[in-house]
Amino acid sequence: NNGRFGIGAAAGAMGRKVMASCAEHALTRTQFGDKLSSFGLIQDKMTTMAVNSYSTESIAYMTTGMIDRGDPSCEVEAACCKVYGSEKGFESINDAIQIFGGMGFMKDFPFERMMRDCRILSIFEGTNEILRLMIALSGLKAAGDRLKSLGKLAANPLSDPLALLHEAGTRVENKLRPQPVESVHPRLQKYGNKLRADTVAFGTAVELLLVKHGKDVIHEQLQLRRVADCAIDLYICTAVLARASRALEAGTRTAEHEAELTAHACAGASLRVRQHLKEMGGFSESHDARVASIAAAVFESGGCVAPHPLGV
Repeated sequence: NNGRFGIGAAAGAMGRKVMASCAEHALTRTQFGDKLSSFGLIQDKMTTMAVNSYSTESIAYMTTGMIDRGDPSCEVEAACCKVYGSEKGFESINDAIQIFGGMGFMKDFPFERMMRDCRILSIFEGTNEILRLMIALSGLKAAGDRLKSLGKLAANPLSDPLALLHEAGTRVENKLRPQPVESVHPRLQKYGNKLRADTVAFGTAVELLLVKHGKDVIHEQLQLRRVADCAIDLYICTAVLARASRALEAGTRTAEHEAELTAHACAGASLRVRQHLKEMGGFSESHDARVASIAAAVFESGGCVAPHPLGV
């Protein structure tokens, strides 16, 4: 856990350093008569870096609290830190090189070395592919245990009718009258409500996935990747909402900026989660089958199947 969480924390720190270099360059470099900082595409890259760095730091800090409390079951959260931090850290360096242009590729600047060093982060302490499977299967196990207990109740409702009624009532209430998320600052309540709705929808989608595939779900790796990515995004939303809410309540100097970062992070995460849920619900079956078919053809031929357009 410490190693995986540490990668996420290091990636957050690296993101800060990269951002500072890019900001200085964009503010001083003139192109087409204007500073780079005035261009929308550069602003978009800087915003993405800022949101990714803030999100990485937030989940690392929340996971630190779990580790400090001696929580014995924070391996999923530590894996989320490692997967998200390593991938977003690499993206930030890639964007930094793009902002610096050809200079960013030269050894006079640190980015080419940082890119090589950062590339290993998605490999050691467990490859990100394996960690995504672990994140997904850990969640599916908990959902499976819950479904088993519900199945026993449904098969013999008289054994515990109150428990069955409570479960049914909770599910109906979650659908029709969702309660607002507590401990979220009023300025961010909209995104807290989105988090709750997405979490409920995610739980339902996971249960349907288990019902459909049963134990064979372990072989549905593309679906498991979607489950893991949803879990990571939901964890990010939880962490940034907690961090920004605390800043707003304390009235810190950067509170409003943190609220904007959180709004951007949560809005993007919610869109990704909803897309993954749609794909988990059956809209991805033709895509996943096509992936398997194309890969099988490539493996069988030992490389590209289609001939080169010039016939060489």
